Amino acid sequence: MTLDQNLLFSQTQADLARDDYAQAIDLLSRHLTEFPQDLGAYWLLGLAHFLAGHVETAEGCWWAGLTQKWESGAVESAVTLESVLENEARRREEKGEFALARRLREQLFSLAPEDADNILRLSILDLRLNQYDPELLENLNLVEALQKAKIGTIAPALLQEALSAVLSFPAPLSLDILAAAIPHLQGTDWLTPVMAVANSMAYDRRIFRYAIHIAKICLEFLPDNLYLLNDLIKYYGLRGDQENLIATARVLWDKLALAEGQPALKCYFLSRLLSAFLAGNDWQAVEQLVEAFESSLELLLTSPKPILDDFLLSRFWALAFVLLYRVDNPGKIRRYLNHTAQIFQSNTAPIPCSLDLNLRRQPLRRIGYIAHTLRRHSVGWLSRWLFRYHDSERFEIYVYLITQEADELTENWIYPYVKKSYHFGRDAQDVIRQIQADQIQILVDLDGLTHNITAQVLAHKPAPLQVSWLGSDASGLPAIDYFIVDPHVIPPDAQDYYRETLWRLPQTYLALDGFEVGAASLSRDSLGLAEEAVIYLSVQNKIKFNPQILRLQLEILRQVPQSVFLIKGGKDNDLLRQRILATAQTLGVDPQRLYFLPADPDEETHRANLALADVVLDTYPYNGATTTLETLWMGVPLVTRVGEQFSARNSYAFLRQVGVREGVAWTDREYVEWGTRLGRETELRQWIRTRLLAARETAPLWQGEIFTRHMEIAYQSMWDQ
Repeated sequence: MTLDQNLLFSQTQADLARDDYAQAIDLLSRHLTEFPQDLGAYWLLGLAHFLAGHVETAEGCWWAGLTQKWESGAVESAVTLESVLENEARRREEKGEFALARRLREQLFSLAPEDADNILRLSILDLRLNQYDPELLENLNLVEALQKAKIGTIAPALLQEALSAVLSFPAPLSLDILAAAIPHLQGTDWLTPVMAVANSMAYDRRIFRYAIHIAKICLEFLPDNLYLLNDLIKYYGLRGDQENLIATARVLWDKLALAEGQPALKCYFLSRLLSAFLAGNDWQAVEQLVEAFESSLELLLTSPKPILDDFLLSRFWALAFVLLYRVDNPGKIRRYLNHTAQIFQSNTAPIPCSLDLNLRRQPLRRIGYIAHTLRRHSVGWLSRWLFRYHDSERFEIYVYLITQEADELTENWIYPYVKKSYHFGRDAQDVIRQIQADQIQILVDLDGLTHNITAQVLAHKPAPLQVSWLGSDASGLPAIDYFIVDPHVIPPDAQDYYRETLWRLPQTYLALDGFEVGAASLSRDSLGLAEEAVIYLSVQNKIKFNPQILRLQLEILRQVPQSVFLIKGGKDNDLLRQRILATAQTLGVDPQRLYFLPADPDEETHRANLALADVVLDTYPYNGATTTLETLWMGVPLVTRVGEQFSARNSYAFLRQVGVREGVAWTDREYVEWGTRLGRETELRQWIRTRLLAARETAPLWQGEIFTRHMEIAYQSMWDQ
């Protein structure tokens, strides 16, 4: 090509850049009259017509160039049709003209259908245009293109961008693309963004099966990755797949030697394993893990405080919480909780947010509550009365909801009674900024040991005064000032092992006006039970079950003729059912006296079905809380084993509030004695029922408004101090 021709081409490119397609078409057409074998001119002329909207003419120009090449044997120019389309597509992408860029890439696909790079860019454009369709992507044969592409020929950043976007659409094709893409991403941090999508699917969208498939594909490439195994265990737990949960937990346990020399990481994985085996009711494994976990925690206590990496930073929270299900030793467990909470805070917020001293000097006005459970959840059911009865003339109430959707409880019981409510995702900084902007003076944590995002917020101390109430127990976080209790739920000497200052309310740490009750779905007739049968019932989450308490319950059954034991949720739990039946056989209890019931469809039905029981048998060392309150509201006698820790004293504290001591056991022997006596003595059961139902009118436990005044007095006193 002559210099004049080069200048002509430069002019054409300038015309296209100005979208002056008519000028470009005229110049290129005249050029081709003089140089009909210049293939590059055909490509550019076709592009000019394409951009001008003359698609058929454009394709005719390109076809003419190809025909010229084939028939005359013309030498290919330095500019190929593919490069012309690629360069123009990228220019349009940079300008944000995604629809035009996509049309250009469709033309490119017709020329090079195995160009994986182009297909990836097509998928990204579809997402930007909100027209992504897995079926369309399947027609583009991306999986085959990735499988055929040589390693190193695809830009990892482009592939990762497309992969993260494609995975956000749960479909079998997305999983096939993941498996085909991973070999091209070796040597990059591909796992973090992929598992971020999996976590979002599991926790935010509740698509557990899809998250499981993502993790399993990743494990095919990284079979020794402890983090992947840990995520897979959590997904199986969320899905309720006990068999695979246990199997995967055993794989992680076998590989735990890979965490040796990293005490913080080992403690984390042992905590997760213990949770998994508790959920799977593998009691033998639980006993072994409790011992190993406590040993690792003791080592952590004597080691230099670790610097947590990105993985542990968001997960190193309340590791010892799981021990509360098996160990009633608050002095020891609180030491573990306090120490790990200190590690968490020192890594999360070594310097808490600076406090506004002017705000601290103002009268108490703004109270905030932070939780992920203000919905149809135990915390929602129990705390709603406080929101209803708060004095809106004295206090402005704000609510910060963490990773939770609103339901009818949120809408009917929370929104109407607060000044402002917010919904947040997983960005703790967003929550912190809003709390500070609202100038919250007292921030009340309703999650306790159960939510790490809440813990991250609290660690930064966004409010001058921070209080824990209602959660499973106090967190031990140094940024928390008070933990609200009552005279009974924690022993008198408990302050010795709590980091937070215990604030004891005068009567009860919790009160409500009652529960809604639906229609019962169970009856003696439907279960085939005789009228004279004594019905014992267990309604606890099966993670609270253990062989010790089960043996006590079955011993009660053995000593009470014509008694039966109903175990709610047991019908859907094969592993638990097998273990209960094996224990019953060992103790000589006829398995025909055991009834495994499905879970109730909703809380209202669950409460109605409680009335079927003659006696409810509580668990230990982790008692019921909401279930105990529901049992007492329905007037059903309860047998509880009292311990030393908060979770082992809820039922006792509630029974004290309704004036009933019958059924309160301080030893295993008393537990069996009370269970047996209540089963045999019909009049005693009836007396307790009458007492419980009468207590609805007078007991502090059922006086939500009076309790709210006590809470407000407590807040004011904390602020004044």
